[in-house]
Amino acid sequence: MITIQTYDCETTGSHGVILKPHVDKEAFLSRHNITPSSNFNVINAFFGRFDQATIELLRASPDVKSISEDPIVSLDTIRHTTKP
Repeated sequence: MITIQTYDCETTGSHGVILKPHVDKEAFLSRHNITPSSNFNVINAFFGRFDQATIELLRASPDVKSISEDPIVSLDTIRHTTKP
């Protein structure tokens, strides 16, 4: 099971999912009936707000490289997480 990358700040409630390079993203999304809110062509990835069952499906999939929360980043967040 993949561990979801989390952040110590407010998040949007969405998740970013990166698929392994060999995975056909459109076939993967169709096979699992997933409709992302954002779909990237440059990298094999997509973003969306998913229910818990979908999150668990993604975590268990051997086709998924990584999953991360979508953080809300502000200058204040950067100041608190960046060392001088």
